[in-house]
Amino acid sequence: MVDDAARRFGIDTDRVILAGFSAGGFMVNYLACAKPDAFAAYAPVAGGFWRPIPATCAGPIRLFHTHGWKDATVPLEGRYLRNKRFQQGDIFAGLELWRAANACPDEKPSAYSETGPFWRRVWSDCAPGSALELALFAGGHTVPDGWADMVLGWFESQPRN
Repeated sequence: MVDDAARRFGIDTDRVILAGFSAGGFMVNYLACAKPDAFAAYAPVAGGFWRPIPATCAGPIRLFHTHGWKDATVPLEGRYLRNKRFQQGDIFAGLELWRAANACPDEKPSAYSETGPFWRRVWSDCAPGSALELALFAGGHTVPDGWADMVLGWFESQPRN
């Protein structure tokens, strides 16, 4: 799809971000885990991994995860679905997996900041070419206002490979 868009519309394939919301956010995480070089960066919103969470992911990767503090559909801690047949994973356990893929030396973020309604945690002292950030907001299961501008600003601030 990206190659087709590049041919037809002149899109620079080295500057494409894959983003997805909810089930699409889960898809983004799994594709990023398996093929970190398929896109320049990944930006899941309100989606993580299912349990059992993968043991490892390929990396390094550029990933910006956004999640609502009050999300009851995909809670930060995860939840069971369909009489416990399926279990959404803990978002922070997924971040642990991403820190390992990015060879981050510590669980503790390198920086904290706020952008409008977003509380941001950044891990920047990781593998060259990697980027990892979490943005929480007070709302629920939604793509929050201001998200696209925030993620685009983050992506454009990344060094080009």
